[in-house]
Amino acid sequence: VKNGGRSGLLFASGLITGEALIGIALAVPFAAAQSTDVLTLAPEGFESVAAVLGLVGLGFFIMWLYKVAQRTT
Repeated sequence: VKNGGRSGLLFASGLITGEALIGIALAVPFAAAQSTDVLTLAPEGFESVAAVLGLVGLGFFIMWLYKVAQRTT
């Protein structure tokens, strides 16, 4: 395995670990309030704008992942 394969493995491991830590951090306020609305920030009627912003953010995240995957060191 070349160095690029190890970098990809390290990057993927970091993403998995980060997702697990965020999941645990989000579970605490949800469990304490016993509601999934505890972290709601957007006002009523903002759902369509939030959906578009989420898709734009996802697009940027996908582009970033692609650039990281294509990087050669």
